[in-house]
Amino acid sequence: MACLIGLAAAWHSDLVFDIPLALVTALFGVLAHAGVNVLNDYYDALNGTDAQNTDRIFPFTGGSRFIQNGVMSPAQTRNYGFALMACVAVAGLWLMANTAPQLMFVGLAGLFIGWA
Repeated sequence: MACLIGLAAAWHSDLVFDIPLALVTALFGVLAHAGVNVLNDYYDALNGTDAQNTDRIFPFTGGSRFIQNGVMSPAQTRNYGFALMACVAVAGLWLMANTAPQLMFVGLAGLFIGWA
């Protein structure tokens, strides 16, 4: 949602709006969201939160249950989450190189918040 708000603000500004760049930016936002969700499932499995959530309201609570249902191991989930975040970091470097170097600070803050 934050990415879409930023794109909407850019669209209505006096700046030149690059539609392909905007679409790629939105894709990176989706990848970042996916990475954060996967890491959340991993850390919830580590601390036992998802396993204790037996009265969950599907699909709104309790995570994806991939670990609890044996679809992925905890290590696979962790590695997948960090791989998604690494892709986002590389994409952010590309975006920064093609737009403004100041995006590095936004990207670093976003990665930290996602990890936290």
